[in-house]
Amino acid sequence: MPRHYVPRNDDSHNPFVIIEFLDRALDKGIAEIETSATGLRETLFAADMERFAYSLEILFAGIPYVMHKEQESYYHSLLHVVCAILGSDVSSEGMTSVGHFDLVVILPEVIFVIELKLDKAAQ
Repeated sequence: MPRHYVPRNDDSHNPFVIIEFLDRALDKGIAEIETSATGLRETLFAADMERFAYSLEILFAGIPYVMHKEQESYYHSLLHVVCAILGSDVSSEGMTSVGHFDLVVILPEVIFVIELKLDKAAQ
């Protein structure tokens, strides 16, 4: 079967066609994800937080509206997972003797202590 083959309507129940189609879609998707992740990682590890935040906005914009939660914890967990996947040492909701932090991202050259707020100013 040629690699550029796209299933026709009458092929939709053929499991071999479906597997081939999904395999190619997955290959393409993985390549796009790797490119996006590499760019995100480079901006994070370069401590270019403006570009990193912009890249996150683009990434999060791809999440369907029905899956969004207008809660700080939703974005907090997304940011935590993204930073961890990119290879940083990340910690959430830590306590210290003088208070707590929302998120700490530890990189080889810099440490970011991040206060997350949704629809209000950070203190």
